[in-house]
Amino acid sequence: MAVHPNSLANIGKGRSSDRDELKKKRNIGVTNTAWESLKQLAEELGIKSVSELNEKLGRKELLIVKPDEKDT
Repeated sequence: MAVHPNSLANIGKGRSSDRDELKKKRNIGVTNTAWESLKQLAEELGIKSVSELNEKLGRKELLIVKPDEKDT
């Protein structure tokens, strides 16, 4: 299998970010249902990707409210 030259050039550099630090590739496991819901949620919130949605959650820039706590 051929490897794209840009892939080799990017190894170890980290991912660019709109933040003051580089993103590091991580792996998470989710079901297909959860993945589709995460993509839809990101789109509904005007967030460009699931990765950026996770970044915002991790930085506590989004508030998570459990359904049973929504009206309290």
